[in-house]
Amino acid sequence: MKQGKSLTELAQELERQAEIKEDYVVNTPHLRAETDQEGRTALETAGGEIVQAPVQDVPHEQIAERLKIPKRFYDRMRTGHPDLFDHTVNTLLQREPEDRMIRMLDGRVRAFLSNKYRRIDNGEVLQNVLPILQQDTSLRVQSCEVTDRRMYLKATTPRIQGEISKGDVVQSGIVIKNSEVGLGRIMVAPLIYTLACENGAIAQSFGKGKHHVGKALDPEGEVEQLLSSEAKAADDKALMLKLRDIVQAAMDQEMFNQILAGLREARDREVEHPTRAVEKLCQKFNMASLKEPITESFYQNSPRNGYTQYGLLQAVTEYSQRVEDYDKATELEATGGKIINLAPGEWKEIATA
Repeated sequence: MKQGKSLTELAQELERQAEIKEDYVVNTPHLRAETDQEGRTALETAGGEIVQAPVQDVPHEQIAERLKIPKRFYDRMRTGHPDLFDHTVNTLLQREPEDRMIRMLDGRVRAFLSNKYRRIDNGEVLQNVLPILQQDTSLRVQSCEVTDRRMYLKATTPRIQGEISKGDVVQSGIVIKNSEVGLGRIMVAPLIYTLACENGAIAQSFGKGKHHVGKALDPEGEVEQLLSSEAKAADDKALMLKLRDIVQAAMDQEMFNQILAGLREARDREVEHPTRAVEKLCQKFNMASLKEPITESFYQNSPRNGYTQYGLLQAVTEYSQRVEDYDKATELEATGGKIINLAPGEWKEIATA
């Protein structure tokens, strides 16, 4: 499992962010983008509340989607024709006015969202789940991180564990993730941790989540910095109580037994041609660029896992530890969980490739 921050480091970083992050609701005609010859875009407001704030990758994706500009063309204009890019974006912002939430951190634009977006802060999530996790003294936090996209916390417990085959022990665990920038909901899902290779697979099909959807925020004037309200506090409290129930359910022995049974069955499902099986797998999960390293991992770990469905899972999750980007590494762990949940027909296409 890819390592990130310690729990203490995560808490300190979330505390730092909470003190400096800012949210605004802006009517789009009051926004203006300016892009330099290197393709670096800054956003500012007519009233000067947001001044030359660099735009990160996530809001670029969101601006392109909202203005209905194909992302490849959007990026081509931004990096190759910045004057055309600014003219196109600013014209559309002017001609299609609407209120948007601009989320900022460290003086940079980190999200371009609907004014109906339900803000659920990472610190709030961590504050509410930690007391539940601490009730189980056997629980160990294996990895956690906060990126420009999401916060993650991954923990395991030897209290719930079992063998896939003799000597191949897996432990139950949990992954909690949240996005403050509109990239999904709070997600709580079981985590399966393999002791022999320290790989983690996320059984996301067993997970539960809550979308970030709430009441519209109505700004007064051109720009308004958003503040918490009693109504929002009451809504958040109810949500966090539900979150606690979901966290407890994700560490359930019966659920682990179901996942364990699926892993044991996958251990017995062999592929006919290992290289072709990896190629087909990578096509299915949009991992074509990772075919070579995953094939290498599949062969290297075959003495322990065999050329099997379970071996493919371990090949993907083992490679995830070598990926530099924490978000992408976690996506690969989730892909590992999806491999086990393939429908019979889908698995047959891979196994007989």
